[in-house]
Amino acid sequence: MGCGVSKSRAAPNPGTSSGETIASPESPCLAPRPSWLPLQGKGMANVDPHCWSLTVEQWIFFVRACVDTDAWKNLAKDKGEYNITMYDVNDHFVKPWTRGTGCSVALLLNPDPGPVELMISHAWGGSVVETYNCLQNLVNHTEVPSTARIFFCTFCMYQPEDNAPGGLTIGEQLQHAPFAKVIESKPQYGMFVIHTTIYEVYARMWTVHEIDEATECKVLAQGLFDFYRWDKDKFNAAKAIKTDASDCRPDDREMLVKLIDGRGGFQRLDGVIAKFRQLMLDKLEKDLNKKIKKTHHLVNTQAHFDWYRTERGYYGGFGAGLCQDMGVSVQWGLGRDPGDFATRWTEALERVSHSLGIEHASVRKMRAAYPLGRQSYPFGE
Repeated sequence: MGCGVSKSRAAPNPGTSSGETIASPESPCLAPRPSWLPLQGKGMANVDPHCWSLTVEQWIFFVRACVDTDAWKNLAKDKGEYNITMYDVNDHFVKPWTRGTGCSVALLLNPDPGPVELMISHAWGGSVVETYNCLQNLVNHTEVPSTARIFFCTFCMYQPEDNAPGGLTIGEQLQHAPFAKVIESKPQYGMFVIHTTIYEVYARMWTVHEIDEATECKVLAQGLFDFYRWDKDKFNAAKAIKTDASDCRPDDREMLVKLIDGRGGFQRLDGVIAKFRQLMLDKLEKDLNKKIKKTHHLVNTQAHFDWYRTERGYYGGFGAGLCQDMGVSVQWGLGRDPGDFATRWTEALERVSHSLGIEHASVRKMRAAYPLGRQSYPFGE
């Protein structure tokens, strides 16, 4: 959702000097704090909200680091991998890893943060796995580069509420109106709205507020979704939306309703959302209708969204008289310049690792370049 309010269940245990986080019996299973994550930064109070940003590739890198912990594996076992939400990531990773620093994840990763170039609107109750795949789809299928600086509230706002020096409470951050300021700046790549299958993004009034701000400022809003989790029936069910039924904290509701009603009301926003959701459905239908490609009778390539499965044969020649099986290859993002998606994302995450002083080999061992979730591999892993 738009605001950074978390349903925290974590005990407020600070990180130790060795970089490890101590969990109390009542706290969730907290992952050790990564040694590459800086222990200090400029502090939220000392940076303009317009610069509370991190790059898409930094977002992907951070989430992959969470995925590679035992804490994530336990969450996936208990809830199912697609049901892990930003509430979980906030409780198990963001708050314990940033506590005491006064800095969001974004400000720890960026000692000299730059202005936001893209607003990401999302619901905290949405699937993290699907969100990860949405951001990869964004780079793979639009003109947005992986180096684009985004505002993503879970990672760009300071979550611990611990009165750390240089930090701000959630309420103090909201007083700076970061969502409105980012959108009013007319970010270069506009605003993208993350849609996941486990939670309606517009069930929260803060995300309704964000589409309202974008509409008022004439900032293009577009939808993102995980190709492998949506189907036509799910989209048709989601096309009709009633934003006036959205919810938020009682303290925020009066202010948000007043803002939205003053600009034409909720019904106007229902039409805006229905329009870009129809474009999302059109994209899905186009990709579902991809046909099997055959370059010639010995090569058979089958496409499923971004994945391509190629069967190759070899004709033994006159006298042999047989076509011999030469094996099967599977590729993610066939034919994209300067290479397939896996290569491009590995290079992107190696840039992040280099900036943090991490050996490149560790990124390759993580298989960090690939999508998340079992359903993301239509031809098998």
